[in-house]
Amino acid sequence: MSTFTLERQNRLKFLPAKGNRYKRPGGPGLSAPRGLVPAFKGLFAGALGLALLACLGVGLLYSYRWMTINPYFGLKEVEVAGLDRLAYGDVVREAGLRLGQNCLALNVSDIESSLIKNPWVKSVAVRRDLPGRLSITVTERRPAFWVLRGSNLFYADDEGVLIAAVGPGRFSSLPVLEVHPDAPGKAAAVNRVVSLARRTDLPFPLDAAAWIRVDSNGDLEMFLDNRGLTVRLDPGDWERGLTHLAAVWKDLEARDELALVSAMAARGDKVWVKRKG
Repeated sequence: MSTFTLERQNRLKFLPAKGNRYKRPGGPGLSAPRGLVPAFKGLFAGALGLALLACLGVGLLYSYRWMTINPYFGLKEVEVAGLDRLAYGDVVREAGLRLGQNCLALNVSDIESSLIKNPWVKSVAVRRDLPGRLSITVTERRPAFWVLRGSNLFYADDEGVLIAAVGPGRFSSLPVLEVHPDAPGKAAAVNRVVSLARRTDLPFPLDAAAWIRVDSNGDLEMFLDNRGLTVRLDPGDWERGLTHLAAVWKDLEARDELALVSAMAARGDKVWVKRKG
């Protein structure tokens, strides 16, 4: 603080300021330690932010709970697409669905996990259509063969993978696929049959075969029950053999002599034909 005194000419004269023991050097008197106010402001802002987040979380929680019990979101319709072998009721039952369930409370992943356990289901996708509809799209595995395992007969897809045992339910008549235990390269033999099943240029439909066998030499043999005709292909170059066999088949068919044939065999560029009787 500055002081003043009265001189002879009745003038006030300010004297130099003296040190004040209550004054912090370099500052305007008593003050808070440097950095304390900004820190306090930061703590206050952080606490306020946490409080707002807590309020928002509680609000969202109560909103979700309200929506998951609101009858407006009750399940009113279940749409299932892609079914062939499976029945609509089977899908709904295995998915654990009931009308009236809250759509938002349903766990889509759990529904998909339940359905994929069915051996006939290759893939599945579930979608909510709010407020009260559920859409399920199923991709089924398609049986291409019967495969004998021990004394049991199984459906197998066009990759040779077993699906399920043949039962008294929906029945499909398919070629029986047999691979001899001593056949060289069993996996390759099955792949040849699978490749054959996928071809569209066969002279005969493969599902017309009563059975398809891979013998101990690896030769591919099939019996066409509707014609009483056995077809045999060399595994060494069965695609070329099949091409030549198809040409001979068409020639016999054009001459109306195919009905007289009991067996055909193709090996390399040669085709052998055996007549009935």
